[in-house]
Amino acid sequence: ELECMNSLLTSTSKVNSYIPVPMNLLKCKLGSTTLLVYGLLLGRATLSQKNNWTDDSKRIFIIYPINQISADLGKSLSVVKHCLKELETEGLLVRQRTGFNKPNHLFVRVPEACLMVRKQNIKKSDDKPSSGWNSGF
Repeated sequence: ELECMNSLLTSTSKVNSYIPVPMNLLKCKLGSTTLLVYGLLLGRATLSQKNNWTDDSKRIFIIYPINQISADLGKSLSVVKHCLKELETEGLLVRQRTGFNKPNHLFVRVPEACLMVRKQNIKKSDDKPSSGWNSGF
């Protein structure tokens, strides 16, 4: 069990692990547990991206067994299965079978509005090149 010491966050504090959930998804009609499952999957997908886990089409995939998601969240298998189905229905997850007794490949979809898009030499009204990131918010 994790002991909480109620330390204040300072400018030098490091938060060791967290679940990334794009702010735009908070506007969706997903349940709170489904959002947590999505965050776990997205976190794993960014790790797979760093480790170059791609399929033949260069799509990032993850392997995250349902029983492990259940244990990580402290939720039952049936709750996790429901959440995964909800994510599939909303188009945020694609599950691909890889064969008998092999783990499924999970492909996490991110809505366009949640992606950071690099601006490509877009001219502003003062004709200076624009640079930086656009988070889509």
